[in-house]
Amino acid sequence: MFSTYLERWRLDPDGASMETPHSWLLPVRQLDSPAMLKVRKPASDETATSLMLAYYAGDGAVRLLACSGDAVLMERVCGTRSLVVMATDGADDAAAGILADVVARLHQQREVEVPQGLLPLQGYFQSLFQRRNETPVLAAAADVADALLDHPRDEGVLHGDLHHDNVVFDAVRGWLAIDPKGLWGECAYDVANLLRNPQYHAAVVHDSDRMR
Repeated sequence: MFSTYLERWRLDPDGASMETPHSWLLPVRQLDSPAMLKVRKPASDETATSLMLAYYAGDGAVRLLACSGDAVLMERVCGTRSLVVMATDGADDAAAGILADVVARLHQQREVEVPQGLLPLQGYFQSLFQRRNETPVLAAAADVADALLDHPRDEGVLHGDLHHDNVVFDAVRGWLAIDPKGLWGECAYDVANLLRNPQYHAAVVHDSDRMR
């Protein structure tokens, strides 16, 4: 799956390949610079990644280096700091401040056109609306989503999947977002999504003082 793009973009493998639910990834070097080659799986919901990275142009997110079909070549960060470690090791407030800074950079007004074909939040929540009658919890959640989506206050381009693992540290460029889904809607969504993270760390996420 990588060979075509390794040849096309003159890349040298620089580590073991990785697999996520949505893509295959391979660390590479291009002209001796570190990069990440990402090939989307057929059912991936990250089809707008290249459009979003081009829109951000490296401001708050990793740089897009090349794209073709299901493949994206992007800047690879070279740092060891982790927001998950910070949030679970007594520095959650500092991690939250970093995330807020990244959100502010991603949401700022830009002098380029908004990418075409971004999925509205109403469409993104369709699976919830379709299953609202299955349980009382889903019905209540769908009612809340309906009320919020019907009265947006500040709509814009959304990363769509901001969390502690999708904001990574580069020793030169600082904290940068990766893996944008590309949505359109209420900007508070990107921030609200952060409140249920870091995932699998209930002691942090369910702390009522932290939520407030």
